[in-house]
Amino acid sequence: MYIECGQMSGDPSHRQQIEFEDTVAQFFTDIERANEGAEIFLPNGLSFTRPLQDRRNSGFHYGEIWRLGLPTKTQWGEPYVGRVVLLTRRDAGGYDIHVANAGSPTARQWATNANVQGAIGVTGQITAPGRNFGCW
Repeated sequence: MYIECGQMSGDPSHRQQIEFEDTVAQFFTDIERANEGAEIFLPNGLSFTRPLQDRRNSGFHYGEIWRLGLPTKTQWGEPYVGRVVLLTRRDAGGYDIHVANAGSPTARQWATNANVQGAIGVTGQITAPGRNFGCW
């Protein structure tokens, strides 16, 4: 699955939390959603179990909002704001993460792959334009 990051949320020094609705959350397994965590593998081989949380009715959010915390800078994660993330499911569980600049040939190829081999969509945003995502 690829998803445009947009402005992200979280601590301003990290901005590693990406928010999306139920449609996108279905990419993750039932177990990951129930356990509120997904293992993310960085290109350098390190892995981290990152929070995957249903934020509906949390006292702050009242819509279909899930939040995935991507690896932070202190965990060797990359900057995400305004970029595109690709999560590739591993056979043994977890996801490889790759990050590309928005509009780059790599990001355009991810969008093309999803459009041709899978499905594409746009996240629902009330106060800002939606962000493209896709799976294949």
